[in-house]
Amino acid sequence: MTALSPAVPKPDHVPDAAVYDFDMYLDPALLTDPHERVREILRDAPPVFWTPRNRGHWVAMGHAENYQLSRDPETFTSEVYPRAMLEMVRPMLPPDIGHIPLATPINLDPPEHTKYRAPLQAAFSPKAMLARREEIRALADQLIERVADQGHCDFIADIAEPLPVQVFLKMMGLPLERSAEFRELVHEFLAPMTSPLDAIFRMRKVADAMKGEIEARRAAPQDDLISLLWKAEIEGEPMTLELMEDYAVLLF
Repeated sequence: MTALSPAVPKPDHVPDAAVYDFDMYLDPALLTDPHERVREILRDAPPVFWTPRNRGHWVAMGHAENYQLSRDPETFTSEVYPRAMLEMVRPMLPPDIGHIPLATPINLDPPEHTKYRAPLQAAFSPKAMLARREEIRALADQLIERVADQGHCDFIADIAEPLPVQVFLKMMGLPLERSAEFRELVHEFLAPMTSPLDAIFRMRKVADAMKGEIEARRAAPQDDLISLLWKAEIEGEPMTLELMEDYAVLLF
């Protein structure tokens, strides 16, 4: 049985009625049937509650509450894994793990978020996405043609799962022959975690899967997203390998 993270004492300013015991990483019911567990939380917990797990934190479940807090970065942070906190757990990690990648910039607050989002703006503009429509349609057509003669298919396994992986590979300039490898990475990345450290190992594995191509594009740019990001600057500073790994985890 998976052990929950240690519970911390409730701060005096937290009302008893606002407390609900929930471990967002290791809750056994969430690992078994996440949809039923979320329904249970929506039914039994306040729209905004405090949990003693994972050092104690607030959870907002209601739509109105999430709408409000998403527009108030001065009060509510997007830094799920602050860099300082990751460095604190580094002694628990293998000594050769190197850079700990994060999904930059969604884990940052303004103005840092805006600064690191800028290099992605052109690649994901409506015009840029529209330009990829025929390429994406062709990938979808190929997947459909593979199963059309059968008269039936497993839509998730045959179409819905491989298509976004192939689109990702195309955008990054990676060969479609690596589709099976990256589908397996997706399964590992989204699997239930048994330790908060799992997230670090999974992000590092994703970065490692692309590190060779990232380094190759720095030396020999091509017409792909990796090369485009290498050309970008952050407030006049050149792109770094560490930040490229962060972007790779985000885009994955």
